[in-house]
Amino acid sequence: MVSIIIATHGKLAEGLLDSLELITVMKDNIRTLSLERLMDVTRNGKILKNTVMEMDYVTGVIVFT
Repeated sequence: MVSIIIATHGKLAEGLLDSLELITVMKDNIRTLSLERLMDVTRNGKILKNTVMEMDYVTGVIVFT
């Protein structure tokens, strides 16, 4: 099963995940990443890269941004 990362500015990712959980059973293979105000964009990029590598244990990763 493919893994999913939802990466957004602010809290949008958490809201999308909440809605997604209402209509699907996919939970273990979904992560959210939020770029918050005053966060270092470069550091956030490294976190995203590490999360993709960590979650790519099945058939790939889809990143929604």
